[in-house]
Amino acid sequence: MDPGGIYSPGKYRRLIKPRSVFCYWVVRELGEKATSLAKRLGFTQAGVSKAVLRGERIVKERNLSLMES
Repeated sequence: MDPGGIYSPGKYRRLIKPRSVFCYWVVRELGEKATSLAKRLGFTQAGVSKAVLRGERIVKERNLSLMES
């Protein structure tokens, strides 16, 4: 997948999971506010918040990590 595609607005099924994980890591791991990320990506704050929750579930299910351990 093209890394730039994660920033594309819309409901493209192939982007939902990677975008959700990205939002989770940026908001929860890096400390960015959801409202700030939403403005940068051109999304709504509610959309980013939902993506963060979805991303959290995906990260836990797949045992993903932002940093290699």
